[in-house]
Amino acid sequence: MFTSLKEGLEQIAFPSTCIGCGDVLAGRENLLCEPCIETRFDDPNPANNATCGGLILPDEVTFQDSMWLYDKDSVLQTIMRMLKYEGMSETGVFLGRVAAERILIRHIGKRIPDKTDAVLLPVPIHKRRKIKRGYNQARMIADGIADLLHIPVLPNDAVVRVKHTVTQTKFNFDKRMHNLKEAFELRRPELIKGRHVIIIDDVFTTGSTCFTLSAVIAPAAPASVGIFTIGMA
Repeated sequence: MFTSLKEGLEQIAFPSTCIGCGDVLAGRENLLCEPCIETRFDDPNPANNATCGGLILPDEVTFQDSMWLYDKDSVLQTIMRMLKYEGMSETGVFLGRVAAERILIRHIGKRIPDKTDAVLLPVPIHKRRKIKRGYNQARMIADGIADLLHIPVLPNDAVVRVKHTVTQTKFNFDKRMHNLKEAFELRRPELIKGRHVIIIDDVFTTGSTCFTLSAVIAPAAPASVGIFTIGMA
């Protein structure tokens, strides 16, 4: 009985077929089959540069990277919708585990000299949005990364979102920056001082959210700040 219940819950958490190609998932595959993970999505930073597409970064940010290009009406958009609006929190953990390999290969030992000095900072969400959604999707992604890389995730009270902002989907960069003014508050700088902080989020669009957050934690004197997201719009 317990086994059948467990299998039933797993079917609810993840479909039994690949969301990318429709093939039946095998073994330990979840959500996406291995061929889709390897070939379906475009790499926004194939040369492993410090940024995707030559972005100009704030002085306190040393790198910005994303795992896959994000396009409207794409498989990745479907996955993100499942994560953010359909209550499938484990989708974030799955994406984080996939992202962990990229972070390890591209950044650990290079832009982050020693992972024992690294911490993950999922972009905080306001308590009202968390109550509505039930979880912070960036935190779920960070948890998946932490599972494999054993890099700690900063506690929720280290940096908090104190301003409830409206959705920024249709805002340009300047309006997004205005919308985010005083949105975050640094409360436990001692957890950040001297650490290599990796800001984690679902999709990087204009950079306004991550750049605002990097400026908020700058007074805590981190050793470095990087930004890693699943999608690059």
